Amino acid sequence: MSPVAIVATIVAYVVVLFIVAWLTSRSSSSASFFTGGRTTPRGVAAIAMVGAAMSGVTFISVPGTVAADGFSYLQTTLGFFVGYLIIAFVLIPLYYRTGVVSLYEYLDKRFSLSAQRTGAWLFFVAKLLSASLRAFVICAVLQALLYDRYDIPFGLNAAMMMMLVWLYTRRGGVRAVVWVEMLKTILMVCSIVLCIAFVIRALDMGFGEAVEAILSSDYSQVLFVDDPLDRRYFWKQFVAGIFLVVAMTGLDQDMMQTMLSCRNQRDAQRSMMQSIVIQMVVIVLFLSLGALLYIFTDSRGLGVERGDDLFGFVATESGLPTIVGIAFLLGLVASTY
Repeated sequence: MSPVAIVATIVAYVVVLFIVAWLTSRSSSSASFFTGGRTTPRGVAAIAMVGAAMSGVTFISVPGTVAADGFSYLQTTLGFFVGYLIIAFVLIPLYYRTGVVSLYEYLDKRFSLSAQRTGAWLFFVAKLLSASLRAFVICAVLQALLYDRYDIPFGLNAAMMMMLVWLYTRRGGVRAVVWVEMLKTILMVCSIVLCIAFVIRALDMGFGEAVEAILSSDYSQVLFVDDPLDRRYFWKQFVAGIFLVVAMTGLDQDMMQTMLSCRNQRDAQRSMMQSIVIQMVVIVLFLSLGALLYIFTDSRGLGVERGDDLFGFVATESGLPTIVGIAFLLGLVASTY
């Protein structure tokens, strides 16, 4: 990809991001900063939750896992579904019944102020570490694609990204975050679909032929039930998915603030169930893209050493049209910023 295409893609995305943030923050107040005035439509919240649950790590890594793990990630996703049921019908009623603005406010009401502070600090440290990792991924990719060409240091690259995130959240609060997350989800899904379409075209296949190629390949195995010692064993991934989603969604302020911004408990519950359905579809798209990318590299005799390099390599260095590289960059940026 040329530097001009990279810069144009990022600038266009940032402009749209700020327009959406500005439009949604015009009526915001300090009182509604953390709850968005509890006016978020359930469909918007559902889509926003999908984007919030994924990151640049997901965008890059999931397609690359297909060679070693097939579609086994869907086993974890089935666990996610059970976990979302627990959140929707156990945790959300609890949060709405107590009228809390943050999850850690509940710790104060139920236990003590010290419990609230301990929980809040643990969340802060954990979120700082995980957000740093996600930010590092996108910064590393942008550094390799663009900034190294102009000797721009990595620190400045990271500082600019942090500044952008701060600017669109500082005024609008949760309302701006939710609508921006919805936009990011839509852009990410569009980028995946566009990449799938161009890879299918490059393989000279129709849609039906591509589906058949995926299903008949070694990459499409979903269930692993034979060896309990295998890390892909069904019950390991299924149970892990339940605990993972309850801990990282239902007990995470960053995730649940979207649900707490819904009009009422019923809307929040419906939004949770809509969100997991959308998320499962998106994960199937990611895995299908990974299978097609490996089929493409196999057909071209292209070797990719690491799975994490697969998507970026095919999108930017395999001879596919520039629009594929732009779609990859847009999806990567949207899944992180």
